Amino acid sequence: MNKQKKQNFQKYNSIFPWYTELLTLIFKSYRRSFSNIFFGFIQPIILFAVFYFIFTGLENSKPSEVVPGYILLAAISTCLNGLSNMLSIWKDSILLKRLNITSLSKKSILSMLLLFFSLVSILAIIWMFLWSLFFIAVQKGTSQVDTLLANINWGYLILSCLLLIITCSSMAILISGLVVGQNKTQAFISMFFFPSAFLGGIIIPLSKLNNTSEGMKWFTCFIPFKYSVIFSNMAWNNGALPTNSIFNNHLIWLVALIGFIIPILIMLCSFKTFNWTNKK
Repeated sequence: MNKQKKQNFQKYNSIFPWYTELLTLIFKSYRRSFSNIFFGFIQPIILFAVFYFIFTGLENSKPSEVVPGYILLAAISTCLNGLSNMLSIWKDSILLKRLNITSLSKKSILSMLLLFFSLVSILAIIWMFLWSLFFIAVQKGTSQVDTLLANINWGYLILSCLLLIITCSSMAILISGLVVGQNKTQAFISMFFFPSAFLGGIIIPLSKLNNTSEGMKWFTCFIPFKYSVIFSNMAWNNGALPTNSIFNNHLIWLVALIGFIIPILIMLCSFKTFNWTNKK
């Protein structure tokens, strides 16, 4: 029995250091690029500060309608931009060739990348959540913060964050597989990110977008992370869907179903297109 335990310990001890070293390597690579920090944790605060006070200053606007999208903004930028860029950088470097001589498989490397950026995305969500409480306290007072915190549906909020991380991770792998080179990847991300952020309920609140035409509301349903924003809105508004939504409270199951089907389809496509070498 002791011999078997010793063998198991040696087995896991021989594997675990590789993963810790790999996570350390990923962290150093992430920290080395200032754009990861800026676009993941600084730029979202600037956008949040500007648009929060613009939208909450409008008539009949409430913080609970503006905040839900912005707490997801940093996580989208972190996971979508950061992960796709790092994959592009690694494919252009000799790092993967060096890792090939280790016992780690490329699936393990990709799994560690997904794990790392999922953790960073969670930190980004917490970061934006704290800033949202600060902005609400500055504008409305701490009593309003206490009221919002008491009414938050944490189940919907966790579901929103989970769905967002899965969606953005799938899209990052897909984009890095389709687009060759870091510069092209960044350009493609920018072209996709900003229109989607405005029309997906991140920068412009869903309650405002839902006042547009029916055609526009149906068009925004094709934006992958809109469904995460819907659940985030429900979390901050006592489980109620955004006003004038094309869905109703009896179709929440459909929102969840579509929200999970989209990243699954994207992930399946990414498995077909992704490779560890850039084809010139």
